[in-house]
Amino acid sequence: MHKTYFHIMAVMLPLAAIVAAVINKLKIEVPVGYQDENGFHIGTSRTGNKVNWPPFW
Repeated sequence: MHKTYFHIMAVMLPLAAIVAAVINKLKIEVPVGYQDENGFHIGTSRTGNKVNWPPFW
């Protein structure tokens, strides 16, 4: 094994760990919910106000 491969691995392994940590910090989770006249509610929509689509059937 050449010395060059050792140096590449010695640099790339910590660099890969840093990149993985940064990607983990930047993950964005979008909440699932619905919005009505009272604001945004997390979760599924209300069951009482279901809209039958298409409305002319």
